[in-house]
Amino acid sequence: MTIAITPASFRPSDGKAVVGVCRQTLYRWANAGHIKVHKRGNMAFFVTSEVLGYITGLGDQLGDQVPKGE
Repeated sequence: MTIAITPASFRPSDGKAVVGVCRQTLYRWANAGHIKVHKRGNMAFFVTSEVLGYITGLGDQLGDQVPKGE
């Protein structure tokens, strides 16, 4: 049995592996004010829960259409 561990935060270059979103999209969402870039010195990080919360909120826009009545 393998248990996947999701990190609390991740570097932009790891976005595809952690949340399935490329670096450019993460920065586009941050520039639009949907998520926040966290800085530690000269390094940038994204908080996993913030990004996943935004993705979950997109719902139908990403093709996750839920049949009516559910």
